[in-house]
Amino acid sequence: MVKIMADLLFELGVEEIPTHAVGAIHDQLKDLFRARLEKLNLSHGGIEGAASNRRLMVHVTRLSEKTAHKEETVLGPAKRIALDERGAPTVALKKFCEINQVKLADVVEIETAKGSYLGTVRVAGGEDTAKLLQTAIPEILAGLTFSKAMVWNESRVPFIRPIRNILALFNNKPLAVEFAGIQSGNKALGHLLLSDAFFEVNSFKDYVQGLSKNFIILKEEERKAKILAEIKDIEADLDGRVRVDETMLDYYVFSNEYPVAFSGSFDAKYLNLPAEIIATFMTHEKKLLPVYDRAGKLSNFFVGVANIPDENKKVSRGNEKVIKSTF
Repeated sequence: MVKIMADLLFELGVEEIPTHAVGAIHDQLKDLFRARLEKLNLSHGGIEGAASNRRLMVHVTRLSEKTAHKEETVLGPAKRIALDERGAPTVALKKFCEINQVKLADVVEIETAKGSYLGTVRVAGGEDTAKLLQTAIPEILAGLTFSKAMVWNESRVPFIRPIRNILALFNNKPLAVEFAGIQSGNKALGHLLLSDAFFEVNSFKDYVQGLSKNFIILKEEERKAKILAEIKDIEADLDGRVRVDETMLDYYVFSNEYPVAFSGSFDAKYLNLPAEIIATFMTHEKKLLPVYDRAGKLSNFFVGVANIPDENKKVSRGNEKVIKSTF
């Protein structure tokens, strides 16, 4: 019998999760999915995921539509105490049949290393995967742990941030799931600022294309590559150097679904302040990166990453005003 394989697409749309927590929560989610599929005896292909501060996605490929069939041997009493001298079933065998809901006609003799026993061989499996997932997904979500959680609706179910949407598809069909009073569907959210609307999803391909059309770069690796490439271009324009540490890069990657690097400047007179103070202020307080000249000296330029294109320089000028008012 040929197994029919399908995929599972799950996305949780949320209000902004604290950026520092996104990666760990998404890792938890993937691990919980993997563990549950194993527990349910559901074979599968890869489990991939993606995350930002507004969405947590898990995609499982090559899931069987039904669980695998398997034989399960249930041992009863030893033959010498299961049958009397006439070969009739004893109380011990009858009790075994009652507890395990087995007919006497289905009892067979089973040879073991310890001798002959009576018991039964059951064929398990063949359960509908979709139904199993409908039960499993809410339990997976309930199993997520956070350092702090909040209650935001009448369900009183705590979560790190309010849930706005649940997308669940199995075999390209909507999978009915409910968690914290939110019903799943086949829609996903676009970009918060550029396309804050739902779009329909009927396959993983639909999902990827829909995100792209709605200004979402799904993969963290792609967002990271875009940020670093644009910072490199700014370095060339300013003939300077930007030190991008992993903490700031992760902040940019997880807090921006369509990251765009920008640059700005401040009055050079403020360079009279200690360079360490300026750099620390910009990085920790304003989430901006200072720019250094080729000799490693702090310049009066900075770089940042926004969640929207800065074609009219509003983001850049806004940050310049903030720095000026603070200095």
